[in-house]
Amino acid sequence: MTDKVGKWLEGSAYGPVMKQTDIFLLGVTLTVNPVLTGDHPDIRINFNVSTGDITAQNPKDDKEEPPWEPYQEQPAVLPRCTTLYIICRQTPWCIHIENRTGVTVKDVFTSLYAFHSNEFITEDEWNALPPKTQDRIKRMARQDGNLGGPVPQTPGQWSYYHQSPNPTSVRFARKAWLQSRVNLDDLKVDDEYCEQRLGYKGPNVLVMTLTED
Repeated sequence: MTDKVGKWLEGSAYGPVMKQTDIFLLGVTLTVNPVLTGDHPDIRINFNVSTGDITAQNPKDDKEEPPWEPYQEQPAVLPRCTTLYIICRQTPWCIHIENRTGVTVKDVFTSLYAFHSNEFITEDEWNALPPKTQDRIKRMARQDGNLGGPVPQTPGQWSYYHQSPNPTSVRFARKAWLQSRVNLDDLKVDDEYCEQRLGYKGPNVLVMTLTED
């Protein structure tokens, strides 16, 4: 019989999986898995939000590359919960992640990549960007076709934004907004930033920081 049980064991049977309502009613403060905060003593996971690539390093020895897969089914937070929201300091969006058996580390990585790769910058968001930033994104898109680009329109055809045909309309993946800031630095609870950004502190809202590639 073991004398010590690890708190981050994978599997919903090792702790209650709380719904969003329960978290709010009980005033729970979530603890983020140290592999997502960058504080794990044995592994540092490098995740590229734009490409979905994942590598790992030993914090004590940069030349050692331990496998990250043993951590992927661990709970993303404790208490384990069904719903998380992620906001980023560098982007305007709120990313919803849900798993009725408890959100895992893998769910976080998969959702972040899918959101930025499969969703598109809206026309209003694009128009709000400074011209210099728009030009920078256009240059990047010419070098990387996965970022998107201009959408040519034919007479009578609706644009992606369901407005009148526009020969210069654009359709860029949300990851284009990130530009070179594509590496996950950390995910943390930051009530002060949430209140500043959202007007309230949500117990299941995490704040993501990205760094340059």
